[in-house]
Amino acid sequence: TFEWLFKDFTKAMNVKHPKVVLTDDNNAIAAAMSHVYPEAHHQFCFWHVFQNIPVRIGNVLNQKT
Repeated sequence: TFEWLFKDFTKAMNVKHPKVVLTDDNNAIAAAMSHVYPEAHHQFCFWHVFQNIPVRIGNVLNQKT
């Protein structure tokens, strides 16, 4: 799970919890991050957001009015 990944990464790298985490708007990552790094600010990666536009609203963009 992502929770295991975040916990083990932090332990293995002997680092403090991050203040900011960038993700691609993945619900599983966001949920795990909120449990493991509750103080971190979650932001979406601009590039991934734009890459996901056709996937998320492609059917709306392709409709003819």
